[in-house]
Amino acid sequence: MLAVRADYHCAVWKVRKQGQQPALLQVLQVEKGATGISLSPHLPGELAVCSRSGAVCLWTPEDGLQQVYRDPDTLVFRDPSPWRWADFTAHPRVLTVGDRTGVKMVDTQGPPGCGLLLFRGGAEASCQKGERILLTQYLGQSSPESLPPTLHLVCTQFSLYLVDERLPLVPMLKWNHGLPSPPLLARLLPPPQPGCPQPLLLAGQGGQLQLLPIAGEGPASAPRLAGPPQSLPSRTDSLSAFPLLEPKSQWQLEERLKAPTIGALGQGSKLGGMQ
Repeated sequence: MLAVRADYHCAVWKVRKQGQQPALLQVLQVEKGATGISLSPHLPGELAVCSRSGAVCLWTPEDGLQQVYRDPDTLVFRDPSPWRWADFTAHPRVLTVGDRTGVKMVDTQGPPGCGLLLFRGGAEASCQKGERILLTQYLGQSSPESLPPTLHLVCTQFSLYLVDERLPLVPMLKWNHGLPSPPLLARLLPPPQPGCPQPLLLAGQGGQLQLLPIAGEGPASAPRLAGPPQSLPSRTDSLSAFPLLEPKSQWQLEERLKAPTIGALGQGSKLGGMQ
């Protein structure tokens, strides 16, 4: 399954065998503006859609669209940003709902309004003044046996946090990522070899890429950094690989390489590397 989000529409595609065209399953219209979409790691075809109004809906091919949560206010303190995000957890019926101020776990089958804060922005997490959440992601679906299936990633403009849904409000790991631009994407990749640390790919809006080796001793252990972060070449570093162009075309190429990143993708290769 492949989920695609635009400003006011979301689509679900079924990806078939290599060489065949993907099949469109559904197009959803989000009147208030979609800010997040996530595919369930538990039920094929189920996805969570979040809007600027603070509403979270679940969609399945059988039941269609159902609203499971709504809160127009931010979770911890007032913030004018309409950004919202929803993702899944280790439990099929529990979602995380995030905004610039915090992340909350919500039972979709419980009474309205019930939930538990997973991460609180502020002094409790040793946040800096003005620090805001920019990215949240469930990591359990891609964790090997060395890491617990209950891990979540929280990124701000300054730091990266790993939190465990079994121990809310207590980050298991904090690291100042040092990206010169806000983080845009994070992806936990398969380990290059069995028993090796698992690389966490972090991409910034300016095209910067970093790899962080994350290791653990099993589901009951806390995750840790297994080595220094590795900076990967950015888009602008590839300028020398292009053939020399006339001045106007050269300037246009440089401007395109400097443009903000809107998406990135990373995956482990069968040869043990990273693509």
